[in-house]
Amino acid sequence: MNKAALESTVIAVRLEGKTHRYVGTKDGTGDREAWNGRDANGSPLWVSCSRSDVIGQIGMGSRMFLIVGHGSEPILVEIE
Repeated sequence: MNKAALESTVIAVRLEGKTHRYVGTKDGTGDREAWNGRDANGSPLWVSCSRSDVIGQIGMGSRMFLIVGHGSEPILVEIE
């Protein structure tokens, strides 16, 4: 997870050889920052970062993923 991406209006997520682009905005300042957006089909991306952790949710069509992390390596888990 690149925390600098929260400063952008577009976040690209590459998964299974395909790049998904989400357009949105950053909310919050200080220790906890969040980013909310949607892709062209309306699928959501929400991610929240602090100095020590990251959590989030990514929609890709009918698929949904969670981002959970503490430390340097977040984990991406598909919800079925």
